[in-house]
Amino acid sequence: MQKTQLVKFLGVSLVAITAACGGAKAHVETNPQPTPAPTPAPTPEPPPPPAPVIAQKVAKSRVELTAEKIVIKEKVQFDAGKATIKPESKDLLDEIAKVFADNPQIKKVEIQGHASGEGDPKANTKLSDERAKSVLAALTSRNVKAEVLAAKGYGSERKIVADEKTEDDREQNRRVEFVILDPAPKKGGLAGKLGPK
Repeated sequence: MQKTQLVKFLGVSLVAITAACGGAKAHVETNPQPTPAPTPAPTPEPPPPPAPVIAQKVAKSRVELTAEKIVIKEKVQFDAGKATIKPESKDLLDEIAKVFADNPQIKKVEIQGHASGEGDPKANTKLSDERAKSVLAALTSRNVKAEVLAAKGYGSERKIVADEKTEDDREQNRRVEFVILDPAPKKGGLAGKLGPK
């Protein structure tokens, strides 16, 4: 091959190669391969829900201190016909003991047992006395000083409902009361004052 022909051949080859490269480039540009979509960042886990606010149980006091009495708004419960205090009265007795602890100005309280007029009066008086003494024992076991307490059963002598016609009437008369003897009640005395002076 002569030198001139070789140059021509190389020139044609270069043009063909350039065209081929350009054509490939054009092909790539007109028919691009789909670029894979970028992997989305993982969705962050949602933060944990806030800890639930536990409602504080604000128990309404079942015990109120007045000038004359420590008033209980529910009954001390006993086994039927017995002086045994039922377990469900434990918290009530705890509250009563707390009133004594918070009020050292109370020097003497009579725990009074009362009964309905149903049944034998002597048996009722005996049972009401035993129940009053059971409450006294329960309070001393809760650190109420024994010298602050006295217990007496009155049977059906001091009814709330004099003419008992229904079981509800009789139930109102079956009760335990806490009567303050010292300091003697006076106007504007202990009423409503919980806590030491």
